[in-house]
Amino acid sequence: MQYIRIAFALLLATLSLSLSAQRTLKECHVALLGDSNTWLGGDDCSKDKGWNYWFVLEAHPASCRSYARSGATWTHTPQTMADTLENIGSIGDNNVIFNQVLRLIGAVENGSQPTPDLIIIACGTNDAWFNDRRPQAFTLSTSAAFEQPDSVFMLRTEAELLTLTECVRFDCRMLQEAFPESRLLLITPLQTIKASDTKIKQTGDLIAQCAERLGAHVLRWDTESPIVSSQERARKKYTYDGTHTNKLGAKKLGQLTARFVNDNMLP
Repeated sequence: MQYIRIAFALLLATLSLSLSAQRTLKECHVALLGDSNTWLGGDDCSKDKGWNYWFVLEAHPASCRSYARSGATWTHTPQTMADTLENIGSIGDNNVIFNQVLRLIGAVENGSQPTPDLIIIACGTNDAWFNDRRPQAFTLSTSAAFEQPDSVFMLRTEAELLTLTECVRFDCRMLQEAFPESRLLLITPLQTIKASDTKIKQTGDLIAQCAERLGAHVLRWDTESPIVSSQERARKKYTYDGTHTNKLGAKKLGQLTARFVNDNMLP
């Protein structure tokens, strides 16, 4: 009889933990930043070609809003400046994650966006694809980008941040300063027929190294998702053009991301 009572108590404890995790996920306000594969889902995450649509269906967050823009990069140019209004749909000096961060902070300040419990940034494809437009993107190691203390580094202007590692550090520190209680997930770019697997891996490695130093989580879409460049080049299955997801590809990414958050990022 005693063993039965112990087993029953363990069952109740397990069930309680499971329900607690589920409640926590459902109470999360989520903000998304990124490039076209997140933009495809729409600002309100209602379009099924974007992974965020399927993420919402799988995770059931309290709210989920996307600030992503097609063509966005992490990396800046010497002409980059603060611009929260531009929406050009292609690579440009101001189409960068930095400006999405400003839009998110502004939305929270004006009350149109709840303070996010979870911030997800999925970006890097265009940094690898359009490396000729961001020629210094891969010239600074992660260790070099983190040499200066934050008190000095964060005094830099957006036009001075020309490498991937510096931009990841700067943008994420802005978010961590603005939302110190928020959890941060960085997602590496998918394999694509528009950039070599080597360049995509290099991009993902640098983002992952920055995430470790920032105390953020990282999800490797380049290795953990079913989207493989060689297969998409031969026959489109999860993308409609070798880079951007179709409905099936978006569903796979959304479910993968929801499971990752549920398994790794809930208290």
